[in-house]
Amino acid sequence: MLRQRTKQQEVPVKISALAASLDEIPPLVDDHDDKKGMHTIRLDTDYDGGKPAFLAVVVLFGVFVPASFFGIANLFLSSPIDSERYGLEPPPKYESELLANTRLTSAERLYEGHVQGPRALTVHDGFLYVGTSDGKIVRIKDGKNETLQRRRAPCDVADREQQCGRIMSLKMNPDGNLLVLDAYIGLYLLNFSTAAYDVQALVSMPELVEGRRLQHLHDMALTRRGFVYFIDVSGRFGRHKRVYSLMSRPTGRLLLRGPTEGAAAQFLFDELAHPTSVLVSEDEDSLLIAEASRARIIRYWIKTQKVGEREMFADNLPGLPSVIRPSSGGGFWVGFSGIREENRFSLLDWFSSKTALAKAITKFVPMRMMSWIAYRSYGLLVELDAAGSIIRSLHDPSGHVLPSVDAIEEYDGFLYIGCESRDYVTKVKL
Repeated sequence: MLRQRTKQQEVPVKISALAASLDEIPPLVDDHDDKKGMHTIRLDTDYDGGKPAFLAVVVLFGVFVPASFFGIANLFLSSPIDSERYGLEPPPKYESELLANTRLTSAERLYEGHVQGPRALTVHDGFLYVGTSDGKIVRIKDGKNETLQRRRAPCDVADREQQCGRIMSLKMNPDGNLLVLDAYIGLYLLNFSTAAYDVQALVSMPELVEGRRLQHLHDMALTRRGFVYFIDVSGRFGRHKRVYSLMSRPTGRLLLRGPTEGAAAQFLFDELAHPTSVLVSEDEDSLLIAEASRARIIRYWIKTQKVGEREMFADNLPGLPSVIRPSSGGGFWVGFSGIREENRFSLLDWFSSKTALAKAITKFVPMRMMSWIAYRSYGLLVELDAAGSIIRSLHDPSGHVLPSVDAIEEYDGFLYIGCESRDYVTKVKL
């Protein structure tokens, strides 16, 4: 019972804003004692006030206290990313050429259990070369396989890539030797002219390139004369922090190394938005570069009067492009590590216009959880024509067979597809 001293005039009763915001307010009973010149304001004893009181406690300790804590912490903690507002167009509808199907779901699985995380594929003289997550390079033909490279313990397992490396791309050079691009080690050559397939380092990750450190090598393209164009996903983050690169301002780089022995690598340009794949055109006048965080592919001219210029090739793609390879129809195959679909939540699209929120969330949400949210399991592969338009698509909506498409090679009427979270190569008849 709350007592207030007052004069004989009426005393107005004030109700707090918090109480007024509740769904139910206990009725007030005014007991006036004329003899004592006092007003007594009490809660009606017949009213059950437990529910509002409990709700107030929940609101206080469940909302206001944590919000205050995170608000204060947000002022003092630094975000690992430096994002910029760019905004993406609404994701495309999965209709017409993008209509969902089960072509990838029903694909044949090859060498299951023998090629862990086949992230790198290339075909040469009928042999399929596979780079795996446990450091092997396997050569396969007619069901028979030969291991060309194997890492020693403790690097012969898939979960030590930061210490031991991760093969990302394979190409056969004009001399018939195998070029290997490793996310952590660099660019090196596997010399087939020696009995032991000797390794020759071409670009070593610990070394600086033009005074700058490489972070996350991802893909390469090779010209007929032996020039190697390769991409560094980020100027700030290594592969193990790639989700931060996806959400940060563009710092990816394109590099070039000449074919001569001892040639030094050089940067061609910076500020690529999480580049994941590069492909040289058939006439070798230009490069196609996939920018995952912008869901697009750009063209970069390396010859003609446009040399050094960039232009849009394919925009507002249905996912985060991870690999580009030529198709026999004169177009290009594009695989995706995550998808964008109309009326479905996409972390990439959501953060593209909410930079402050992106910075705040990365201060508190673990990186592994961010990766889990960003990449939805859905296998998607599209074919683009020479002008960059989608002309067909292959899907695994379940994501069980191919949760992502990370490597593609077309050969002899079939597509060979690799996924870094599976232990087999997928084969699809065209």
